[in-house]
Amino acid sequence: MTKQDLNCGTTTRARAGSEADTPLAIDLAGIFARHERVFLGFSGGKESVALADLVLPWAARVTLVWLNTGVTLPHMPAFVRRYGERFTLVEVTTPNVAQSWRDFGIPTDTLPLRNAHGGRWPKMQLWHGCCLRVRNLPLFACLSQFPGSLLLLGQRLQDKAFLDVQALKTLLPDGVEVAFPLWDWTESDVFRYIEQHGLELPHQYANDLKSSGDCAVCHASELTAAKLSYLDRFLPEIAAIVRQNAAGVLLEAQTALDETATLLGLPVRRP
Repeated sequence: MTKQDLNCGTTTRARAGSEADTPLAIDLAGIFARHERVFLGFSGGKESVALADLVLPWAARVTLVWLNTGVTLPHMPAFVRRYGERFTLVEVTTPNVAQSWRDFGIPTDTLPLRNAHGGRWPKMQLWHGCCLRVRNLPLFACLSQFPGSLLLLGQRLQDKAFLDVQALKTLLPDGVEVAFPLWDWTESDVFRYIEQHGLELPHQYANDLKSSGDCAVCHASELTAAKLSYLDRFLPEIAAIVRQNAAGVLLEAQTALDETATLLGLPVRRP
């Protein structure tokens, strides 16, 4: 495969590998029997690392697609690009995150209406919309060139609060199917597989952050105590941005709730 026949971004051609038995009882053989062209959404996180290892017997037919947000953890590009030695790796450059925030607002999971319309600063958008524009749509645009192909994703049932499978299927280009081979796995299953097969995980996993960190500046969907702790220790400049934006969102949400409470004659809650 060359850059000419996969016009999604930068393409790295893999070296040929050998085939082996599938390590677990997943019908990957059936998947590859039905689909000649298979893409794997690859972030460098634990699920995609495990899934890439599972499909190694068919490496010559698998294309890893990495969405480079430009705001990932600094060590992640090198980690992901090393997989281009075993697979064809396509690097899709996503829309500029800072520009997207200027155009549509900073992401949040609590959205006062006036901030959504830009009537009050800061302008905000639900984090689902931000992820859709910055991550999902560029991926779907890439796959739209290949009807009849299959997209493998590492999401699991435990991720269902962050993944609307039916909505995802409706957004996929015509003729492109999606499968979740790890759907029934627990997080413990994933880590057990990685340990048993001696797979490398990126730096953050040894420091309690169990995420690919592909949008390190996000203060909405990916904000956890582990992320803040990691950023404080290793990337204090990014930590300051995350804390500032999260505090701004919280203040606006609290203000809107207080005003509604006052309007209804209810007590305003203060910490």
